[in-house]
Amino acid sequence: MRFTLLLFCAAQLWAQNPATYVAVDATGNRHAINPNIYGLSFAATGDLEALNSPLNRNGGDSATSYNWQTNSDNRGNDWYFESIADSDSTPGYRGDDFITTTRAANVGAQAILTIPMIGYIGSLGPDRSTVWSFSVAKYGPQTASDPYNPDAGNGVSTAAGNPYITGNNPAFVKCTRESVVEGLVTLLPPKVTVIELLMGVEGPDADLVKACVRLRKLGYRLALDDFMPTAECQPLV
Repeated sequence: MRFTLLLFCAAQLWAQNPATYVAVDATGNRHAINPNIYGLSFAATGDLEALNSPLNRNGGDSATSYNWQTNSDNRGNDWYFESIADSDSTPGYRGDDFITTTRAANVGAQAILTIPMIGYIGSLGPDRSTVWSFSVAKYGPQTASDPYNPDAGNGVSTAAGNPYITGNNPAFVKCTRESVVEGLVTLLPPKVTVIELLMGVEGPDADLVKACVRLRKLGYRLALDDFMPTAECQPLV
């Protein structure tokens, strides 16, 4: 009986909703398609020329962590968090070369470059050598590592539950006086946070000194930017 009633109610509801028709007029409001919706990524000059492409994009994970000063990047999870140098050590060469390659097609193609804004970029070792974030020797066994560099792990521990390895690289956070005095910075975990304070000639006031003392007791580390060895700044040393 219940099953029959449900079917009956459903049939009533269906009957109350008339069929809907949508008509599409392909000839209406015709206009040229914006050429900027078409493009290629990392295209060579010949490809841009052959396809008459209006755009050429330089982007992706490696571009997100690009360090223009060393012309290198960190590959992130794509390749064991390794920072790898480009062949040319000229600062900014990757972007300059990409623009030159794009313009050489002579089809009016524009180059699109990614500007890193995440706060972390690739760094290199001596003589532009490769470095990596999660050393197996330092952080212990991990679920995967670079087959060509076994010490470069993927940042996932083989411990129970396969936890991510954290705390290996503290974050430097520039803070205003107000955010320190009012305690807003305590929303950040002290283990991985370095609070960076901008020091001036006038030095810190009494409230800022007290706030810094509280933060140190909570386990935060402090970095003094533009510190000057004046009497006014001595309370923070």
